[in-house]
Amino acid sequence: DAAVAAQKQVLLPRCLSLQTTGLSGCMELAPCADRRQLRPGSFNIPEPDPAACPPLPLAELALDIALIPGLAFSRTGERLGYGGGYYDRFFAANPLPGCLCIGFCASFQLLDSLPAEPWDLKVNALATENELLQFKAEG
Repeated sequence: DAAVAAQKQVLLPRCLSLQTTGLSGCMELAPCADRRQLRPGSFNIPEPDPAACPPLPLAELALDIALIPGLAFSRTGERLGYGGGYYDRFFAANPLPGCLCIGFCASFQLLDSLPAEPWDLKVNALATENELLQFKAEG
């Protein structure tokens, strides 16, 4: 709400169906300027209504910040998702150069280490209610 009030463009994830893409675990970003544009989507999570919020071509966007949810995060930026691979697949297909990926979680979800695969999304920073961690960019 604060970002919209500050006239920032807010893009929210929308899970795509297997019937739409032929693949599981895919998502897109769609602009959302008002909570009234949200509808229950996959997993009953509010998502931008496709009728009111068509996706924008990412090639035409310069994204500054992406807030990334997770089940748990490590103190070095590894992320454990919810098992669907949506964020990992999205960022593998859309690297979004210059976009700062910030994970957010409660402090009890912050662990010293997590198992990680090469394709797992690693965040640039992590915010909890108690601290903000920043990680050195790789590459």
